[in-house]
Amino acid sequence: MERRSLKDGGILKKRYLLCRQMAQGGYGLVYRGKDTKSGEEVVIKEIFPAGKAYREDGKDDVIYQGEFFNSYHELYQNEVEILKKVKICVGCVKLHDYFEENGTFYIVTDLVEGRTLQEELDEGMTKNRLIPFIYQISYTLSRLDRLDILHRDICPENVIVQGLEECTLVDFGSALDLSKENSRLVMEPTYRRGFSPPEQMHYPGILDRSVDLFSTSAIWYYKLTGKHIPDFGEEYEQEIWRELVHSGKDYDRYAVLAKGLSKNPEERHHVSHELLGGLISDFLEIFLDPEVMDYLSEEDEMDEQAGNMEKDRDDQNKE
Repeated sequence: MERRSLKDGGILKKRYLLCRQMAQGGYGLVYRGKDTKSGEEVVIKEIFPAGKAYREDGKDDVIYQGEFFNSYHELYQNEVEILKKVKICVGCVKLHDYFEENGTFYIVTDLVEGRTLQEELDEGMTKNRLIPFIYQISYTLSRLDRLDILHRDICPENVIVQGLEECTLVDFGSALDLSKENSRLVMEPTYRRGFSPPEQMHYPGILDRSVDLFSTSAIWYYKLTGKHIPDFGEEYEQEIWRELVHSGKDYDRYAVLAKGLSKNPEERHHVSHELLGGLISDFLEIFLDPEVMDYLSEEDEMDEQAGNMEKDRDDQNKE
C-alpha cells in the first residue's frame, strides 16, 4: 500500500501550515511546517505506519488496518509523554504540540536547525571535532538517566549538529520510560544495524541503561575505525579489538570503548561518566572546562531554567 503524504500548503489543527515533506520512516511521515499562531518553524510527525495504514487518493484521512489503530495510538501516547518529560532536558528536541486529526495522530516539535551528525561524518569530520559532540551526547544521556528515559535509537542520523560544540538529540519514537511498570520488557523491537546492541533484535527483549551507551560507543568506534560494528557472531569481541588496535589508538582508550561495546549488557558501562571520562579525558582541557566531570554529576541550572521557559510557553499557548 502506498503512503501518500499530505499536500504542501495544507493546514492542520487550523494552525499548522505544511511546507514540505522532510522524511519518512516505518513509523510515519515527517513534514516541515510553520505555526501560524506564533510564527515559529516546526517539525510535524504524522503517525502513518508503513504497510499498516493507507490514504485514499485525493483524501487526507488515514485508514488503519485491523487493530493497528489502537497499537499506534499507544505508541503515540508514549512518545508524547516522554517528550513532555524531557522538555526540561538540555540537548533534547522540544515538544511544541500534539493532536489527533485525519484519523491519525500528530506530534509537533520545535525545528532544530543544523546538519545531522551522519552528514558531518560523511564529509570527513575529524576525531577532535567529534569529541565535543560525544561529550554532549553523553551529557544528555546523563540527564535522561535521571529522568529514567531510555532513547533506544542513538545514532548519527538522530543527532543534529549546531555550531562547534552543541548538538540536539531528536526522534524519541522508540524511547522508553523505565520508571513505568514492565517498561523494560519491550514488545516492539527497534534495531539499527551498526549502532544497536544485540538485545534490541529480540522480541520481546529486556533492556537497561547500557543500551544508549553502547550506541554512543558505536558512534565513536565508527569514527575511529571507519567501519560499523561487526555482526554479533562468535568472533565479535576479537574483531572489535582487532579494528581498534589497527586504528592506532592507545590501549587505555580502546579498552574503555571495547567495554562499552560488549555483547553482554552486564559487562558494559551503565553510567555515562565512565564512558565519557575514559574516551576524552585527555582532551577535556582543550575543549571543555577542567571541572566538567564534576559538572556532569551535579544538578544543572540550565535544566531548571529551560523547564521554566517551557512552562511559560505552554501557559501562553493555552491562553
